[in-house]
Amino acid sequence: MDKASSVSSSVDGLKSAMNQLPEQVLRKPSRRSIDVEPLIKPEDVAMRANLKKKTVRSVQIPTEQRLLIDRRNAAQYLSISQRSLDYLLAHGDLHTRRIGSRVLIPISELQRYARTDHKRLAS
Repeated sequence: MDKASSVSSSVDGLKSAMNQLPEQVLRKPSRRSIDVEPLIKPEDVAMRANLKKKTVRSVQIPTEQRLLIDRRNAAQYLSISQRSLDYLLAHGDLHTRRIGSRVLIPISELQRYARTDHKRLAS
């Protein structure tokens, strides 16, 4: 069998296979003819609305009674900007504790710093 006859027989095989396919597969899809199923169905939304959400009860502790506070609250506690607080932290005037990626400052450190006099921060 030569090369030309093997190509024509494989082409004939493809044509017969294509004749057996349904018309929907052979038709070139247009943008308008594609049916897309929505990811979120309306009944799912209604079902989720009926589910009760668990509420997390967080205890609100006044800043003065906390052991550790974040940088924003520490700056407010000392009545300085966050940038000034970062300067104090970088120069070791205040000591910090790290919990995960959070930088927390002990209230006792802030009270110690507030009780003493300090020179003007470098500009």
